[in-house]
Amino acid sequence: MNKVDYKTLFESVPGLYLILSPDLTIITANDSYCKATMTKCEDITGRHLFDVFPDNPDDPNADGVSNLKASLKFVLENKTTHTMAVQKYDVRSSDGTFEERYWSPLNTPVLDANNEVIYIIHRVEDVTSFMKIKHEQAKKDELAEALRTKVEAMEADIFLRAKEIQALNANLEKKVLERTEDLSKSEQKYKYLFKNNPMPMWVIDLETFEFIDVNDAAVMHYGYSYDEFLSMTAYDIRPEEDKEAFKNFDRPLKISATDYNRGVWRHIKKDGTTIHVEIHAHEIVINGKPARFILSNDVTERIIAEKKLHESIKEISDYKYALDESSIIAISDSRGILTHVNDNFCNVSEYSREELIGHDYSMVNSHFHSHEFMRDLWFTIASGKIWRGELKNKSKSGTHYWVDATIVPFLDENGDPYQYVTINTDITPRKLTEDLLKDTGSLAKVGGWEVNLSNMTVRWTDEVSRIHGLEPGIMPPVEEAINFYAPEARPVIQAALEKCIATGEGYDLELPFITAQGKHLWVRAIGKADFEDGKAIRVYGVFQDITTQKEAKDEIQKLNEGLEQKVTERTAQLHNAMKELEAFSYSVSHDLRAPLRAVSGYAKILEEDFASKLGEEGKRRIDVIQSNAKNMGMLIDDLLAFSRLGRKELEKKTVDMKRLAEEAVYEVTRDGSSHAKIQVGEILPAQADTALLRQVFINLISNAVKYSSKKENALVEISSREGGDMIEYWVKDNGAGFDMQYVHKIFGIFERLHSIDEFEGTGVGLAIVQRIINRHGGEIWAIGKEGEGAEFHFTLPK
Repeated sequence: MNKVDYKTLFESVPGLYLILSPDLTIITANDSYCKATMTKCEDITGRHLFDVFPDNPDDPNADGVSNLKASLKFVLENKTTHTMAVQKYDVRSSDGTFEERYWSPLNTPVLDANNEVIYIIHRVEDVTSFMKIKHEQAKKDELAEALRTKVEAMEADIFLRAKEIQALNANLEKKVLERTEDLSKSEQKYKYLFKNNPMPMWVIDLETFEFIDVNDAAVMHYGYSYDEFLSMTAYDIRPEEDKEAFKNFDRPLKISATDYNRGVWRHIKKDGTTIHVEIHAHEIVINGKPARFILSNDVTERIIAEKKLHESIKEISDYKYALDESSIIAISDSRGILTHVNDNFCNVSEYSREELIGHDYSMVNSHFHSHEFMRDLWFTIASGKIWRGELKNKSKSGTHYWVDATIVPFLDENGDPYQYVTINTDITPRKLTEDLLKDTGSLAKVGGWEVNLSNMTVRWTDEVSRIHGLEPGIMPPVEEAINFYAPEARPVIQAALEKCIATGEGYDLELPFITAQGKHLWVRAIGKADFEDGKAIRVYGVFQDITTQKEAKDEIQKLNEGLEQKVTERTAQLHNAMKELEAFSYSVSHDLRAPLRAVSGYAKILEEDFASKLGEEGKRRIDVIQSNAKNMGMLIDDLLAFSRLGRKELEKKTVDMKRLAEEAVYEVTRDGSSHAKIQVGEILPAQADTALLRQVFINLISNAVKYSSKKENALVEISSREGGDMIEYWVKDNGAGFDMQYVHKIFGIFERLHSIDEFEGTGVGLAIVQRIINRHGGEIWAIGKEGEGAEFHFTLPK
């Protein structure tokens, strides 16, 4: 294929050409144009058209600038060629004066693939001589004579210069031969690149659309031989139904390097297979004829994949829309931090999306469920399993609501959860109904009633008639029904009814009541209203006789008053017993320590004085005696500390928990025996007893260090976070861990999940920690996995 030098072609093309950008900045001009306008191409490039070519200031009738502006504006707006009438447009010479010139301009737009103007070709013809001749018709005879004279002189001059031209032609022919040889080498290089390109490529004649040349990749991919391709046109590789579209899509011939014929088309291979191809086309000139160079990229698999992806995305979008409309949705990360909530979640929780995102579920935690329940929930989903159940939550205003929840863990490539999607359904009405049925099942039979507000008619069940002391079927008007309430209760029920009808706010009241026979009862009246078009249309509810329960409640009140006296007496007795227990504990401690010191002392004497006679077995037994004596001493200390916790008064104040944790870390590691890396994160302050919380941190951190001591890269993490009206703290390690099936034992006194041969200890430390946290009104729980570590979490009120 011939390589075209477009720059040389433009600079050498006959005629006067100027290329403009859409803002009328000069991009370039050919040599003929610059010569005709007495300018230098390098001086005018990059300047605005009318800065270079202004109107002649000495000509009051000059209108060249305004006329040219109007033509260029027409081209930009209509994106089509505009031919101007002959214009008088004087040109500035090098000395600053203007020379009279006449021009015949033609302005043509160059469009990109989006049909937008990217260049304007300004072509002019200098017709100054013609116009001057036309203006001087009166002198045509003199001019004709002058012209004849000029011709004769030119003939003589031509004859003289013919020999010079012959010599120049000979030199030019030599240079042409040299250049032809260079071009032949270059052509071979580009031909090799074309033929061996891995992408199908071809060249077609722009007039007939016949294939001029194709590369090997096209032959291989489409299945046609090289000769078969050269006997075909671009229409032959298209489906019948696409041929008309292809014909209509093609644009009028313009030789340009701009990618305008670009997009995805369908082609047919020789075996009949239809493929989708992405086409990139450039227009070129071959042997003086317009042609098109085309690169074809088979994107069939991509198109099919995109279609399937689009269908999948739509299906997922439909599912998401259905879920968002019907369910309460929340998404959290692996730590339980909320990353997404839908509108239904915001509506039921009464929190805004901004308040929820970045926080955990503790914001809606009602603390209704036990720690065992919540621990089982988190253990299930952390194990990658789906959890289903009912949860009682608390809204921002403090009201409670129930949801039927399904929590689905999303797992990474290692099978570990990286996020949790929670799908909830509001079941609050159902739970309230269940609670009401439980209450009414134990209290009394329930009667139902209804008032139609359009005609004020009353309907109720036989049970309501029985409570009123009326025969079944007798239903008095509303005014008379209200009069069955005791006088002091009538204003209360009247106000509740009026408010319910006006605002829709229901009521649940316990009021004194007088039957038709004059019997005094207590009743429970529950009511709510139905609205239509913003207006209450009926009021309905339930009615119960709760006299027995009220009497029982009064009796309980009397019993409680008696119990208060007994509690005071028992408290004094307990106080005395605690004093006696403290004295007993001290006595036991003293009496046990004395023989322990003796045992330990005599063992030391035996080791020092009779070491040579004891032998290896004897020494081992001495070590066992001393070790057990030491453990017994530690156990006595822990038991005393455990017993004193119940008697010590809490001295609550604002505690710098971060500093307390750092002091505990120093206390645990100061002997240098630990190699664990301990990270103390952000730890919030608390209202607590400083001494007791120091004991909590020391016990938990020492446990974490002890049980991770056999790990090469032991790590202990201490941190906290805020949630609702509580602050949660935790100590985590990557040590021995434990089996969660024994978690219920971990805070029991003397309970150990590892043998004393593996890790020393008394089995009392975690029991002490639990008692301290419980005394502060908080809760503590543990999460663990054998061989991977343990986490101890506790909460304290703000």
